[in-house]
Amino acid sequence: IGGHGDDSLQGDGGQAYTGPSGDDILSGGAGDDLLRGGAGVDTFYGGDGFDRITF
Repeated sequence: IGGHGDDSLQGDGGQAYTGPSGDDILSGGAGDDLLRGGAGVDTFYGGDGFDRITF
């Protein structure tokens, strides 16, 4: 599921709600988010080819 050690809820230091990298549930800053993945993986859209729905 995770590319850079990310799972569907936690990304690059960013939690599902608010993270240090400015990640949010609706928009991901420098990491991952529940809806849009920045530099890694997301629940819906995978950045590095990893996603829960599409590969």
